[in-house]
Amino acid sequence: MWCLTGDRAFAETARIIVNAWSARLQRVTGADAVLMAGLGPFKLVNAAELLRHTDTAWPAADIARTEEMLRRAIYPALQDFALFANGNWDTAAIKTLLAIGVFCNDREIYERALRYYVAGAGNGRLTHYIIADAGQVPGERSRHGPHAARSRASG
Repeated sequence: MWCLTGDRAFAETARIIVNAWSARLQRVTGADAVLMAGLGPFKLVNAAELLRHTDTAWPAADIARTEEMLRRAIYPALQDFALFANGNWDTAAIKTLLAIGVFCNDREIYERALRYYVAGAGNGRLTHYIIADAGQVPGERSRHGPHAARSRASG
């Protein structure tokens, strides 16, 4: 909303939220860690990117703490993607890793996500996730491994 309206109150609220998370979040764990680290933090990283590159006077120390939190708490949950799950988990991991790579100016993280999207083994890989000539996404049908939806669709 800050970028759309120019209302500094939105920027201040966003900074408070991002700073609170970066000051407290230690790591994302559990059976759904990939999904949890992929869905919500994507929005947080994008908000942080907007705060950093607009006139919000976000202190450098807060930016550095946010980068450190992303590397320590979010990245480990996503770094190996979600080979065990449907494509939605993988794509959540991919988009968040891309955003972390951009925000942290970390080419290795960014390219890891990009390589996986192009040639990874899981259901989030582009050619595993998009199966129809029209570009249709299989959705929940992709739960049973790479090519499962494709083989069902053709047979």
